Amino acid sequence: QIEEWWYWTQGVRFTFEAVGAGWKLQNRKDFESKADALAQLKELEGQFEESKSQRTDQTQETTSFNALIYYSYDNVIWGYVPNGMRQPMGAGAHPTASLDGRLTYLDLEGNVILHDADAPQGRLLLEKRDLATDVALSPDGDYLAFARPSVDRRQLYIRHIPSQEEIRVPSTAQEMFTPAWNRSGELLAYSTKGSIENPEVGEDRNIYVYDLASQRIEPIRLGAEDDAEPTWSPSDPNLLAFSRADGQHRQIWIVEFSPDGEPRENQLTRYGGEKPVWLPDGSAVLYENNGQLWLVSKDATENQPLLVKGRVVFGHEPYASPSPSP
Repeated sequence: QIEEWWYWTQGVRFTFEAVGAGWKLQNRKDFESKADALAQLKELEGQFEESKSQRTDQTQETTSFNALIYYSYDNVIWGYVPNGMRQPMGAGAHPTASLDGRLTYLDLEGNVILHDADAPQGRLLLEKRDLATDVALSPDGDYLAFARPSVDRRQLYIRHIPSQEEIRVPSTAQEMFTPAWNRSGELLAYSTKGSIENPEVGEDRNIYVYDLASQRIEPIRLGAEDDAEPTWSPSDPNLLAFSRADGQHRQIWIVEFSPDGEPRENQLTRYGGEKPVWLPDGSAVLYENNGQLWLVSKDATENQPLLVKGRVVFGHEPYASPSPSP
C-alpha cells in the first residue's frame, strides 16, 4: 500500500500512500543527484530514438502469410488478414475456426460463442454451466470438441452442433486436454495426464488420437517427456506438430509418421514456443512465445516474429484458417 518514486537525475524521492482508489503524498526527501544516472538516461534516450527510426523505416514490412489469423490479446479476440488489417471479433479467449470461416471462442464468462452466417455477431453455443474448456471447431464447422471437468476427472466430448447431440471420447485418462482435428475431421488428437488406474502419476502428458469412424484410440507420443498441444498439418496427414516441456519453457516439435512404423521427430524452436498451429498451406507453424506471435518453417530453416506493417504482433492462443475469397 506504499509506493516510493526515486528520480535519480533530479535528486528527489516521493513516498505515496494508497487512499481509496487513489494515492496521497506522504513525504518528500531530497538527496544528491547521480551524474552517472543522467548519462545512462541520455544513452537510453539515444537507443530509443535509433530504435524508433528503424521501426519507422520498416512500417511497410509485413510477413507473407496467406491466412486469416485469430488470436487473443487483453481479453479480446482479434482477426488479422494478409494485408495487415486487424478487426476485433469479440471479448474472450481461445479462438478456433472452420474452413468456411465459422469462429468459436470462450467469452469472459466462460460461454462458448459461435460466429456463423446465421449469427455474424455471435450466438451462444454452450453456456458457462456446461464447463467447456479447450474448445476446437471441426474443419466443416459441424462438430465441437471440448474438455469438461467432472468430480474426479477431466474428459473430452464431441458435440454435433446442428443436433446438439454429444458423445464422450472413451478414455481411462485422469485428465484430457487440447483437442485438435485433422483436415478431414476424421481424427482428433489430444493430450492426457494420468489414468484412473494410476491417478498419482506425474505432470508429464502424452498424445493420443481418436478415430471417429472406428471409435479407436491410438497412442501418438508416449514417454517421459511432457508432450501436449498437438496440431495436424493441413497438407500432410502424416505430420503432427506439438509442444514439449524443456526445463522451465516449452519448445515446438514435429513428428512424422512413416510406413515403416518408426516416427521421426524434429525440434523446430530453441528459444521457447507453445500453442502451435499450422498455416493453412502447411508451410509453417504459427506459435506463441512470451506473449508474441512467431512463425517457424516446417524444416526449421526460418524462424521469425510475425510482422504486420513493421510491428510485431502481441497475442496468445493463435489460430489460422484459409483467407476469405476477395
